[in-house]
Amino acid sequence: DNEWRSKDFPFVERYRPVEFERDGNITTVPQDGDQLLSQASVGLFDSKNGTATLSSSLFHIDQRYDGLRQALQGVMRFGRFSVNLDGSLLNTSADTTSSDFLRHKAQVAWRFKPFTIGVNDEHERNIFHDAAPSVLALGSYQFQDWEAFVQSPDSVKAKLRFGAGQRYDKALRGGLLAPSTEATNYNATIDLSGAKVRKLSATFSYRQLRIIDSTLTTQPAEDTYLARLDHAHSAWKGAFSWDMFYEFGSGLEQKSEYIYVQVPAGQGTYVWHDYNGDGVKDLNEFELANFDYEADYIRVFVPTTETVRVFSNQLSASGELRPSAVWREAKGVRGFLSRFNDVASFRSDRKTGDNENGSAFNPFSIDPLDTSLIALNGSSRNTIYFDRSSRTWSLDHTYQSDRSKSLLLNGSESRLRESNLIHMRWNTTNQWTFELQVGTARSASTSDLTLGQTWSIAERSGTPKLTWQPNTRLRGTFFVTYVDKQNLEELGGEEAEVRTLGAEFRFNSSGKGSLQLTANLVNISYNGVVDSSLGTEMLSGLKPGTNATWSATLQRRLSDHLQVDLTDNGR
Repeated sequence: DNEWRSKDFPFVERYRPVEFERDGNITTVPQDGDQLLSQASVGLFDSKNGTATLSSSLFHIDQRYDGLRQALQGVMRFGRFSVNLDGSLLNTSADTTSSDFLRHKAQVAWRFKPFTIGVNDEHERNIFHDAAPSVLALGSYQFQDWEAFVQSPDSVKAKLRFGAGQRYDKALRGGLLAPSTEATNYNATIDLSGAKVRKLSATFSYRQLRIIDSTLTTQPAEDTYLARLDHAHSAWKGAFSWDMFYEFGSGLEQKSEYIYVQVPAGQGTYVWHDYNGDGVKDLNEFELANFDYEADYIRVFVPTTETVRVFSNQLSASGELRPSAVWREAKGVRGFLSRFNDVASFRSDRKTGDNENGSAFNPFSIDPLDTSLIALNGSSRNTIYFDRSSRTWSLDHTYQSDRSKSLLLNGSESRLRESNLIHMRWNTTNQWTFELQVGTARSASTSDLTLGQTWSIAERSGTPKLTWQPNTRLRGTFFVTYVDKQNLEELGGEEAEVRTLGAEFRFNSSGKGSLQLTANLVNISYNGVVDSSLGTEMLSGLKPGTNATWSATLQRRLSDHLQVDLTDNGR
């Protein structure tokens, strides 16, 4: 195989493997010259004993880099004995530096009727030289990771696996590689998935990290554990189904800082408001963008060297109740209950410094104001439907809660959003549909780092909506929205009334494209400070008085493989 790339060739998307630069030791080499990549291989194949392949590859960048890589891959079987091997040796030269990169991954296993025993081994030795060949340069390292294991055959119903191993790391000290850390690992896995249980598996691992030379690593010595449970099943002929993942463990959490980096408009998630007019981009002047087209900043977390001991747990669960799966044709009470449908989900990812009273294992303690809680990402949602599949009308109620908390260098930051919504749909005719949505919500923010980003807003809303759809090509929607917001009295008591009159039209042409037009007239009254973080949250990025927003989107299909999208947004 041969590839030649001119220095003037600008590629649109990455086409080489993600590990290409690391595999070739070219992460710091400028790739601004003509490139040649050539590879040759020879292999042996036997239907009984497996395959083995020997390959050589050359990579050249004009006046920058030369690399030669020799590799051996094999999957071989000799009766009950099997060997898997993937190893390589890379020699490179670039300007005044050179490197030698030796690495391999291997598995040796012996298969018996009731179990299999084996050894996994992974090793990397990557050394760099500057002008003096006898002295190693920055970037050199070495590690070896091995594991011995015993496991049950894949054909049995209850699959078990036990393993134990060690990892040794070396880092650069005084021009030579010296031992830095040593880790010992133990793990166990059980998998009971089968016909009666769709998914049921558990894993447990324990790790002991010892520091040999504290000058070569910032990691402290620690003992950590991690346990995980996966379970999914359905019952009652599919009327009730669930899926659950639960994990708990211990470790270290790095404190972090964050900065905002500017990106092209529309490709970010944040927008900058110069509240004090000084031209300086203060951290408390960045807000989540209310309009996608103005989002031109992203938040980047920068880890620090400070860490804290944490106990973590994660829970992700979802379930659905569909009585109609068994009572679709039933009458009376069962027939009435079959018209209900409930869908629920819960997710939490929490880290706490409290290991007392089971806090380290409790995934349901997700109050951002909990002082022992170090980091949190949690959400829960439940929707109950009545007559969901009816062509005439339906009713549903949705509860949703989203909570987050992050550990920063000088404190913490947390957000909360809860809502209760009732939605009603009524198809009055084949062309007209009336919908009504009413609800309450609460959003809160606290920050130890930035001023002006602490509030707690209660919200009430109502939206009647009328949709006209005479055919599959044309649809028009008219709606009115009433929203009342009030900040907590102790935090200022600011109030806002938002009234929106909107319309949306969409035209579809099968196989050709679509046109969508949206316009909103928004009237807002607000008694607080507009140019503030709270003002941006209360006003949704608009201003007191009368606001107009609009958007137009045109999609046009030019061929089977080419489509043009044109979008105009304004306010």
